[in-house]
Amino acid sequence: MLRSRAWFLALVLFLAGARQGCGQDSLAVLFIGNSHTYVNDLPAMVAALAESGGHPMIVDRSAPGGFTLMQHRSYAPTLAKLAQRPWDVVVLQEQSQIPMIPWCRDNLMFPAAMGLDSLIRAGGARTLLYMTWGWARENEIQCYMDSCSIYYRDYFHMQDSVTVAYESLGERLDCAVAPVGEVWRGTVLADPFAPLWAGDDYHPALEGSYLGACTFYQRLFDESPVGLSYTAGLDSSRASWLQEQAAVELPVKAPTAPQHPSLLRHWPNPFNGACVVDMTLPNAGHAQLRVLDVRGALVEEVDLGQHAAGPLRHALQLEDAPSGLYLLELRLDGRGLERQRMLLLR
Repeated sequence: MLRSRAWFLALVLFLAGARQGCGQDSLAVLFIGNSHTYVNDLPAMVAALAESGGHPMIVDRSAPGGFTLMQHRSYAPTLAKLAQRPWDVVVLQEQSQIPMIPWCRDNLMFPAAMGLDSLIRAGGARTLLYMTWGWARENEIQCYMDSCSIYYRDYFHMQDSVTVAYESLGERLDCAVAPVGEVWRGTVLADPFAPLWAGDDYHPALEGSYLGACTFYQRLFDESPVGLSYTAGLDSSRASWLQEQAAVELPVKAPTAPQHPSLLRHWPNPFNGACVVDMTLPNAGHAQLRVLDVRGALVEEVDLGQHAAGPLRHALQLEDAPSGLYLLELRLDGRGLERQRMLLLR
């Protein structure tokens, strides 16, 4: 997560310098995806928000319905658009089921994104991943081709897998993620009846696309969307509320690295109930590990006792917790040092 934030800060500085050095006033962004990109014309919506914030943009898209990144990897129109002009940023969006299915994620999404990222970097642009959202369905198994997912209880359970897939890919590519799916999650928690999904339960309704556009605006320009005049035809009060949700879930200004050492890693991730946690304590003290669910409720607490400064390892077991996304927190003398996401798949 820290590396993703550092990349984001580097992206902002890179884009500012590139436009100033080349005398260009507009940020050029190409969106590569499918209907999650073209429904409600997300690229145009992002550009309109940017215009209202004083940031002219040039946008284009390659987004045939149902397309995967693996298909884009050899799709002539996509390759032609990549070579069409010097882009500043290229957005990659995977077909919505693939991040939820482990075999597809590892054998389709990750290799295809790596290949496209190589082309993007060769053209002097930066990759930005477009994290999508889980489906608004319960008791669902997702299947693509001959591969299927685990049994998903609800939208939140699906979102856990989507989030981990995109964040893992972002770490592999050393690129930033526009966490639209996580912004949706926070919005649903704030208003369970928010009409983010269209009638099919997986495409975005207008509010869902607008919330995504606000997320992209904040990620691209490191500015809050709150107060922007463009509403995409939504009621102004509703648009303002969605702007505020994006600002809450994705704070402006990536923080600098913390002064205290963080959790180094927990592995494997995803895990099936048991994982190893490697830590570094900045000073001597009483150490604890806590596992929280995404709503902040305590699931497990481990008293590690008194330890000297330095490395520490613990074998963590979650015997009764169901599959889902959790937060792992290291505490020292009652003070939280850092949290990291962990995905439990049984």
